[in-house]
Amino acid sequence: MRRKNKRLFMTFKRYEKGMTQKELAQKLGVSHQTISAIENGSRTPSGFLAKRIADELGFDMRKFYEEANGIDDIA
Repeated sequence: MRRKNKRLFMTFKRYEKGMTQKELAQKLGVSHQTISAIENGSRTPSGFLAKRIADELGFDMRKFYEEANGIDDIA
């Protein structure tokens, strides 16, 4: 459940910005497969990439790690 919430949160924020996975990946200089893996919960981003994603999508990078520790709010 926690992985699902993390995926939903990042996907929600990306949709909120009107971006596709490919567009986000291009802005960050990573593959769209990397973004997909992070959103589907099969990969956790490095601290560096988490910060870049959070900055681009407008949220605190700790969100990646808080949810992994049990904080399940999406908004």
